[in-house]
Amino acid sequence: MSQTPSVSQFLTQVALFKGLSQSECTELEKYLEERLCKDQELIFNEGEISDGIYVICEGYAEVLRQIKDRMVFINLLGVGEAFGEAALFDHLKRTATLRAKGATRLLLLKREAFFEFLKKHPASGNSILLEMLRRVFTRLNDTSRELRDQRRENLTQDSIDKLFA
Repeated sequence: MSQTPSVSQFLTQVALFKGLSQSECTELEKYLEERLCKDQELIFNEGEISDGIYVICEGYAEVLRQIKDRMVFINLLGVGEAFGEAALFDHLKRTATLRAKGATRLLLLKREAFFEFLKKHPASGNSILLEMLRRVFTRLNDTSRELRDQRRENLTQDSIDKLFA
């Protein structure tokens, strides 16, 4: 019979926190809130003001975007994946809707709690921030590559702009 890992043990396996030691993850755990979601429960809506970053402990989250008059499936996130990182930097509007797929257990690190953690544990906080920057630049590079490939397929600039509208 396998034992469920503690939250701090789980955090050491999350890519966003890969630079943290077990003891640093134990400290970070004190700043997290747990949220349990039922199947199809909205985690947040596109356009809402962000309050923090989420990490999936159990279950899945569907990423959806409102395009014209319908919700479009974008991605499925699973255990260990983090989303909503921009919330740590500013009270920005959410760029997508996230909805639980099946029973889902989340950890929430609110913006204010993250800054408190950062003040008390600057090296650990900087490690998290550097990993976020790496992720942002990877996504930017991927998006640039996709745009370049689409242009090669002779799409007009208007067609590309509509993808991001």
